[in-house]
Amino acid sequence: MGFAIPMAKAQSIIENLMNQETRDKLTSDYGFLNITGQDVSSDVAEMYSIPEGVYVSGTTDGGAAANAGIQKGDIITEFDGKQIGSMEELSSTMEYYKAGTTVDVKIERSTNGEYQEQTISVTLGKKN
Repeated sequence: MGFAIPMAKAQSIIENLMNQETRDKLTSDYGFLNITGQDVSSDVAEMYSIPEGVYVSGTTDGGAAANAGIQKGDIITEFDGKQIGSMEELSSTMEYYKAGTTVDVKIERSTNGEYQEQTISVTLGKKN
């Protein structure tokens, strides 16, 4: 059995992979957003008409996310250009980033019942 993907669909994915910075997994001193979050799966997203990602259920005062302006109720959809679909995925991705590193985090924030995408620069902190 064979499988073919049209080059028009694969081109952007290939370019993205070629341009990504290779990072080594850290064993210590990796960064934290200092949030508590819950997964927003495709089923939940469809049921409640919200974006998929990680729902921020709380931030730590003085933590990286709070200092950058991420708020309770925001949904994290992307971390440094990588799509995020679960809290586990977000945590494992951050193991490649040292505390003190600044990354762009895409969030969806509800404003008057409509979700709007925002990109926020966050300097990762240490575990509190």
